[in-house]
Amino acid sequence: MTPPVLLDAIEELRDAGAEAIQVNNVRIVASSHFSQGASGIAIDGKNVTQPYTISASATQRRCPQRCRSQAVWLRTSGSSVQPSTSPRRKS
Repeated sequence: MTPPVLLDAIEELRDAGAEAIQVNNVRIVASSHFSQGASGIAIDGKNVTQPYTISASATQRRCPQRCRSQAVWLRTSGSSVQPSTSPRRKS
């Protein structure tokens, strides 16, 4: 996976209503910068190595459907994707 492909995936998740996005242990914000790192992808100067785990929370109902579509797109790009859902936490 390349930095532009990962960024595209994150932008699609945002468009679908995802919030609080994280890749492995790096929180993604609007100003996050993606580049090729020494051992994988660098996000805001922090190296992130494979496997890349994208975590996000969403409140909109359309997000799960759009996220499944994004998983299909990533698979066709040569990535291994394992979507999962977690129950919403109650406040």
